[in-house]
Amino acid sequence: MKVISKSILVAVWATLAVPHLANSSAELTSAKYAMAAAGGLPSINFCGEKVPTHKEAVAERMVSAMVRGAALKSNLYGIRERAADFFPAIEPVLKKYDIPADFKYLPIAESDLISHAKSRVGAAGYWQLMPGTARDLGLKVGNGHDERYNLEKATEAVCHHLRYLYKELGNWTLVAAAYNGGLGHVRSRMRQQGEQDFYDLKLFSETGFYIFRILAYKEMLTKPLQYSPIISTTALTYLIQPLPGQGNTVDLPGHGHRYVSFAFNADTSWGPHSIRSLLATSGVVRKKSREEEQGQEQDGVPYKAVMGGVLVLRDRLPRFRRWVKGITRHWWEWL
Repeated sequence: MKVISKSILVAVWATLAVPHLANSSAELTSAKYAMAAAGGLPSINFCGEKVPTHKEAVAERMVSAMVRGAALKSNLYGIRERAADFFPAIEPVLKKYDIPADFKYLPIAESDLISHAKSRVGAAGYWQLMPGTARDLGLKVGNGHDERYNLEKATEAVCHHLRYLYKELGNWTLVAAAYNGGLGHVRSRMRQQGEQDFYDLKLFSETGFYIFRILAYKEMLTKPLQYSPIISTTALTYLIQPLPGQGNTVDLPGHGHRYVSFAFNADTSWGPHSIRSLLATSGVVRKKSREEEQGQEQDGVPYKAVMGGVLVLRDRLPRFRRWVKGITRHWWEWL
């Protein structure tokens, strides 16, 4: 009965709570249904604490976070690239302050690991620190100098803050929630509700969902194939595409050992893509072109010209559609 009720919850959530899923294929919806009916999500933990996915509300939020995270599609490859670059710098600092390694996924949820990220309210840098908080933690902000954009210094400062939060709360999941919503908010809700477990607390919606966003990135980056019923094929391709220097083959269930190139398994929705993802894609295209030039040209197809045009169309087609609908009014929107 519990399994059936979980299936119903997932199906209702997929239809109502996240509108864009209502338009997803019947195959994807039935896959989520099947995953829930088969026993739900795999075992998940955060900082050594097991996530109680046997609770329907927790499982529902986890599924929601996974689907929303996977909707980034091509941006996932860029996140993986930046994680490969920056995690080796973050992990030793976390270890130095005896902070669980899972906190390295927090700046992905905060900024996608983009150094120049800045929010509307003024939070900036990899860890999205507010100016006042950054100064309290010993960072220099102002007079043309902002150490929030310095990964090493910002990570050191954040670790001091995380240690303080842990001293006050004694639980790493609550620490992550307090990093987002503030220590005062978490404490007051714990006192008002008489709860000590994060997963039983009712917090601000953003803070309550924050942990699940972190977990979604952790799960997608470490074991994406276990979530194939939830993650679309396109997003899964970006998650398993080998990074530069990692070789060019992966094992896909039912397909054996083969090469997977996200440049030639492109997003069929032709949505807009970030500059970084376009550059990454063009890099794969150039590599493929060189391989073709060194071998025998297939049917005289000019791969560079064709794929170069495809890359432009991937970025321009949404603007063309807006122009057709009369939304685009200025010539500079095409630049």
